[in-house]
Amino acid sequence: MAEDGWFYAEGERPIGPVTCDALVALLRNTSDPGKVKVWRTSFPDWQDAKDVPQIFDQISRPPPLSGKRLERTPELVREAQPTEKKNETKSAQKTTLGRVVLVIALAIVLCVGGFFSTVIYNNSAVGIARLIGEFMGAALFLLVLAWLTTLAKRVPRANGESRRWRRWHPSDHTTAFILVITLLVVGLNNRQLLLDGLAAQEGQATLKDVRTPDQLEKALAKNPSNSFLQFAAHVLKEAQETDRLTQKLSDEIEPPSLAKNIDYAKTTRAELEAYLRDLKTAEANATAAMPRYLALLKDERRRVETFMQSLQIDKGAVRDALSGIDKRHTRTADLGSKMLTARADLYRSLGNQFAILVEQFGNYKVDANGRIIFSSQQTADRYNAASSEFDTAAKRLSELQEGLKRFAQFQQEGWERFISSK
Repeated sequence: MAEDGWFYAEGERPIGPVTCDALVALLRNTSDPGKVKVWRTSFPDWQDAKDVPQIFDQISRPPPLSGKRLERTPELVREAQPTEKKNETKSAQKTTLGRVVLVIALAIVLCVGGFFSTVIYNNSAVGIARLIGEFMGAALFLLVLAWLTTLAKRVPRANGESRRWRRWHPSDHTTAFILVITLLVVGLNNRQLLLDGLAAQEGQATLKDVRTPDQLEKALAKNPSNSFLQFAAHVLKEAQETDRLTQKLSDEIEPPSLAKNIDYAKTTRAELEAYLRDLKTAEANATAAMPRYLALLKDERRRVETFMQSLQIDKGAVRDALSGIDKRHTRTADLGSKMLTARADLYRSLGNQFAILVEQFGNYKVDANGRIIFSSQQTADRYNAASSEFDTAAKRLSELQEGLKRFAQFQQEGWERFISSK
């Protein structure tokens, strides 16, 4: 602003800068020049023209006879017109550039947002909603912060009566800047999820043709730093270890002597009593095995969780993985409980038969087909009832074993879909 630049007010709109002579010429054309508000850089606020001797003294004088006053105003207008046109051109160029920048910023946001949604959440509705929510929240926060910074800037009103807050309308450049900064904030917040997603994509591509644990080990050997492969290999290893310990627990339930075939025509009473004791032991072992089995599942989950935390995987991914393990354990625990109950029933019903044989030893016969014939019908009925219970328990156990095989096949198919991303 020039040192001798003057401003005058038309209503609420300040106009200028103009020279002192031009301002005097313009004021002379007004009906009441003394009440027109004027201002220059050395003034603390707007003042009436009549209170500024430098201006009002010249207004009070008659105009020069040369007609200079009449020539100056058109000259001022002629000088102002090119300046206004130049300013309008610059403003239009600035607006166009701002819109271009805003469109580019929007395109970047959409492309990066789509990339994040695909890699992290596989374009799920919940994942997209979460990203949009984070983006909108961060953008709103930055907009409010930018608006608050404008409240510190105040300008005087042209009439000098009071001060008002400057109205703020974010420009296209400002909006584009806020969009980009918001994108960076959301990106940093989801950095670990993005890294995990990229590792998962790389791991799934590597495991495209993997179907066996040996193939998985070979894939991990080629990509030892991939966290997804490490996680997949560890989960499989822990599941196999739990299966091994579960099978060991199952084998320990039944004493080895129960695997021997018994010739009821030749067996002695002592042998029958020993077999009966082993059956009671097996029944007790089956009943007590369930807490031990649940402890094995709990240990497996704890080891997997500890390993995943050592990989510094995102907490959300850890929760999802552990949720899958919990679902598998819930299903296997249910099947295991039913199988152990069926085995206990089997041992108990068979033990009831042997208890009758021990009780009636010497009072029954065994025919050529291996059927036991009792001398008392009441005893025969008791034996047949125990035999019927045994058959029911054996059938139930067989059904559960078939269900366990189907579940194992389902687990294998699920594992193959998981590692091959099908």
